[in-house]
Amino acid sequence: MKEDKYKQEHGNFSEYSSQSGSLGTTRSQEEFNTTSSVDITSILAIEELGDVEAGDVHKHLEETQASSDKQPIVESRDREEELKVKRSNQLSRHDIIEEPGAEFFTNVNTKNNNYLINLREDDDPALDPLSSQQQIASKNNFGDDNLIKDDDLFKVPDDNSEGSSRAADDFEYVDQEASIISPALTDPTGEWSGFFTTDSVPIAKEVEDKTEDNFISETTAVATKVSPQSKPPFYKNRRFHFYYILTFAILFLGICCIIVWATLPTQEPGITPVTLAPATNLVESPVSEETSDMLDQFMQLVGEANLAVDGSPYQNAASWVIDKDPLQLSPKAGNLAQRFILALFYFSTSARRPWRSCNPPAENETAVCMFDRIVAVDPVRKYVPVPKVRWLTERSECEWAGVKCDNNGQVVRLSIMGQDILSTLPSSIMLLPSLQVISFSVNEFYGTLPKELADLRRIINVELQYNMFTGHIPSEWWRSTSPRMLNLERNLLSGSIPTEVGLLTEMQNLYLSENNISGKIPTEIGNAKNLIFLRWSQNYLTGTIPSEVGKLTSLKEMWFLKNELTGALPSELGSISAIQSLRLNHNSFHGTIPEEHYAMINLDKWDIYDCNFTGTISTKIGNLAKLEKYRIRRNNFHGTIPSELGGLGSLSSVWMHENNFSKPIPRELCRLNIDIFMDCDLNDEGPLNECYFDCCVDSGTPRAACFDR
Repeated sequence: MKEDKYKQEHGNFSEYSSQSGSLGTTRSQEEFNTTSSVDITSILAIEELGDVEAGDVHKHLEETQASSDKQPIVESRDREEELKVKRSNQLSRHDIIEEPGAEFFTNVNTKNNNYLINLREDDDPALDPLSSQQQIASKNNFGDDNLIKDDDLFKVPDDNSEGSSRAADDFEYVDQEASIISPALTDPTGEWSGFFTTDSVPIAKEVEDKTEDNFISETTAVATKVSPQSKPPFYKNRRFHFYYILTFAILFLGICCIIVWATLPTQEPGITPVTLAPATNLVESPVSEETSDMLDQFMQLVGEANLAVDGSPYQNAASWVIDKDPLQLSPKAGNLAQRFILALFYFSTSARRPWRSCNPPAENETAVCMFDRIVAVDPVRKYVPVPKVRWLTERSECEWAGVKCDNNGQVVRLSIMGQDILSTLPSSIMLLPSLQVISFSVNEFYGTLPKELADLRRIINVELQYNMFTGHIPSEWWRSTSPRMLNLERNLLSGSIPTEVGLLTEMQNLYLSENNISGKIPTEIGNAKNLIFLRWSQNYLTGTIPSEVGKLTSLKEMWFLKNELTGALPSELGSISAIQSLRLNHNSFHGTIPEEHYAMINLDKWDIYDCNFTGTISTKIGNLAKLEKYRIRRNNFHGTIPSELGGLGSLSSVWMHENNFSKPIPRELCRLNIDIFMDCDLNDEGPLNECYFDCCVDSGTPRAACFDR
């Protein structure tokens, strides 16, 4: 039925054969080869050789492939013993006139091979044996025997389908076991109905003009191998995509882990990390009336904004007092605020790493701890363990290590020394109204000094030496009249000594050594009349020592060594009768030692070495009966060494070398069992400072050292 219908629509195939005439009988080998390259405006020749077997066709096409310079012939999948060319109603030659831009395909099916030939519009028309005048437009009708059988058919995908590039690998073969295909499926328009037979192999189908721009744009004929064994490139494989993404994810996670590990603070040996449960946001969470009262008190102390920050020391401290404190204080407890402030101090100073000792108890730990008390700093630190109570325990906060309270239970002293604390100085300690002593020396506090410390009206001692504070000393500190001691030695402070230093009328101990302080010593220093210890050594002080220092009659120590001071020493220094240690070495002073200085009868250490002093040593030195160390090395002193020096029974060390003394060492001095350093002259004229036998040798051990200038 389908065959009859097709005959009615397209006519009999025999009519087309009669129109073709002599074109369908035979063709030479040369004519067949030229069909592989034809201009797009030429005809598409599709023929089946009359009496040639399928194997000969295969051989014929292989020869055609070898001789063609334009386009390779692509081999398709094998079809074993399926294709045998039958010669009923032979299709000899069909010439078709096509509009410019049209493209054609010839599918030649032979035994074990499928060939796809793409003829492009730029093929040379001269290669075709038929002239343009011989091209005939024809439409063909199928005969009764012209139905397509289950041979391999080349199906052209729809132009509107995805991937409309129409490349050769976009086409598919119809399986041989498929049922007979209706001509209507392969030629819906009927324009090429005469090309379909049941026995013929060649099939031609017009490619519409609209696909021209989407097809291969090369100027030569293209033949592409279509193989069922072929696979897409590995980078298009879904499994490749999966492993690629998985590998990238693993690398990314690895890098993140390394970054997190590198940014974690290193745990030092001997320090047990403390793990506390995370604090809840008490400000935003629904709370009881009792908790609300506590929060109101905490907000008044530190502000609502600070308590609202998740994970902040403020919130951690509030959460501990409200939820985790074993004492579970009520809002009316007298020490509620104090306990909160101390908890805040701990959370602030242990945020980066725990303290060296007496941290809050971990699991299975009791409230008792061994507190490492530092007893020496130089040349190495030494600790002595003493029993104390851990911080953040059920015991009273007045018992926590380093905390001392008065009889009213108010904190008056915080002494947390040598605990390796790495933190800024929390301003929250200023909320302790009765605090008198702050001793945080030998830690690693950094940052600037808080100006709020000056608001502590009862503060007496501030000991922050051996830390890493930077910046200037706040001007508010110089105006505070309450402190008795300010120790800022061995920090990184800069700036100069302001004139407000004269306002420290109650100050007794002012230690500023080993910083980066520069400038001159203000004359107002004379107003701080209660000063006892004045240590400003190893800075960058310049200028002279003002004479106003003579007003510091209570001064026991004056350490200005290793600065850049110049000029002569003021004679007013001699009026400081209480002074015991005068260390002015390693400066650029000049001039003589005033006679008044020999009136400092309590002096036990006199260091004026490595300067540029001149003159002689006064015989009044015999008045310094308490003198233990007399060191005047590397100056320009000359003359005779007074014998009165040998009458000082307290002497233990004398440095007099690298000067210009010209007389022998006094026998009185040699008789002292002390360390003596003198100059020796090794020239031919003999020693300038004769070393007596009983001075230089004691049972074979020299007690005096001679130095060659």
